[in-house]
Amino acid sequence: MSENRYFSKQVTMTMKGGAVLLMLIHHLFSCFPDFVEKYKVSTSIISMDTLMAFSTFGKICVAVFVFLSAYGMSVSFERYPKKDQEICVRRRYKKLASSFLFVYLLSILTCFLREDRLAVYAGEGIKKGVFYGILDGLGVSHLFGTPTYNETWWYMSVAILLIFLMPILVKLYETFGISAVVLGAFLTNLGIAPTTFTVYLFPAILGVFMAKSSCIKKIGTMSLKKQIAFCGIAGVFILALCYVRIFWGFDTWVDGPIAAMSAAEAFVLIDLFGMRFRMLAFLGKYSMNIFLIHTLILEYYFTDFVYSFHNWILITAVLTLVSLAVSVMIQWAWEKIQKIWLKNF
Repeated sequence: MSENRYFSKQVTMTMKGGAVLLMLIHHLFSCFPDFVEKYKVSTSIISMDTLMAFSTFGKICVAVFVFLSAYGMSVSFERYPKKDQEICVRRRYKKLASSFLFVYLLSILTCFLREDRLAVYAGEGIKKGVFYGILDGLGVSHLFGTPTYNETWWYMSVAILLIFLMPILVKLYETFGISAVVLGAFLTNLGIAPTTFTVYLFPAILGVFMAKSSCIKKIGTMSLKKQIAFCGIAGVFILALCYVRIFWGFDTWVDGPIAAMSAAEAFVLIDLFGMRFRMLAFLGKYSMNIFLIHTLILEYYFTDFVYSFHNWILITAVLTLVSLAVSVMIQWAWEKIQKIWLKNF
């Protein structure tokens, strides 16, 4: 394996950090325009229209997470014989499901901060409510169309389904090559209903493509001048696609390429040129927990506090820092519990 056949974990963490920051901005403003009006959110540097357009663009974070997950699993598969890829799938699912369950249980324990949240399970009786709670704790409430304690957890269904479909996506690419990528791009134009999963198959298959092809290796073997030129061209390409997405839409087609080209750009800047984006990488390290708990803070528990700062930059900074602090504590507690479990059982 060539040293630069794959991009590093530092690239992954940095991209996750950028994606989670976009997610916070998206949820703070675009998803809650009523809060923007109610709390008289003010803008500085940019206009309100620009802020709302940028926060709407922030939904691209989902495509970035899907792309990185598919890329990471494709790389992980390389460590196993084909007949043992199921082991990788089981391990990835176990890690994701157990981490989510821990945060889910902690969230339920905080229900006293807003007692009506548990009522989402109780509309059809106690027995069904318990069943709905179990499905939610397993991360599949969105998949089954059942109530959820936190509406942002819809992505868990996508992440879990992606884990189990990854061997199929890898096999499709290994069998059909670039044709599988083209199929992923136009899947929803071929009569298949656009759902919260099918619209993200294109970023997923692009993640497989980047892991299985030699494009990262080729970039790594370029001369310094060509790498600098690639950075410039890729940057222009990314900006052009961002313009298309913000002003014209077409997110189903452009989100995946933006994620893939951003990964290639980050590979050059971080792995080849040695640049470091430590704040983003630190955010990326705790991106999973930030994703799981930030909506509880901004929408359900401490809305008045978060938006009391009025200025959009301060609001974003406060939610980011509070979510990060809580996420660090959750991760610390989870790691302690895992160590105790392994030591005693």
